[in-house]
This record gives sequence, structure tokens and C-alpha cells, in this order.
Amino acid sequence: INGAVGGTSIDWLSARTADNPADLSNQYGRTLFRHQWANAIPQLKAIIWKQGENEAGGAYVSAADYSTRFDRLYRQWRQDYGSKPRIYLG
Repeated sequence: INGAVGGTSIDWLSARTADNPADLSNQYGRTLFRHQWANAIPQLKAIIWKQGENEAGGAYVSAADYSTRFDRLYRQWRQDYGSKPRIYLG
């Protein structure tokens, strides 16, 4: 299952509704919903993160605090997908 959307920022991709993580009104929720619907989370072996072109260009979001933003996303993944899948950065 691919949750990618070209040209988007980490903030947009990690926007998560706290009381409904699988909220279909945001990209994070749509991706999580597809994983839940397919019952794929128990079999999930890895999450591959290859993103950053939006921050590198500096048009909308600065790369200065990317690590803070990624840390938030990482914690969300661990909360919603558990500790089993390995996380790879591309």
C-alpha cells in the first residue's frame, strides 16, 4: 500500500486526527484506513519513507526542523502500526 503524494510536505503527510487516526479526511488517515481494511498491519514488515523534496525546495516548509517533524511521524507510526515493522529512510 502506497501512501505517497508527490510534492507534499511532511506536515501534510503526517496530519493525523488524534481521536480517529484512520480519518479519511487526511492522507495519513486514508493510508492507515487502507492498511486496516486490508488487515495488512499484522503482516507489515517495513515502512519505507522517501520524502523531503518539498522541504528541500524551501517553498512552503523549512527543512530546519525536519527532524522534529519526522520524530512526530515516527511516534504516530509506532502508535498505529506497532513496533514490529522496521522503518527505512530513503
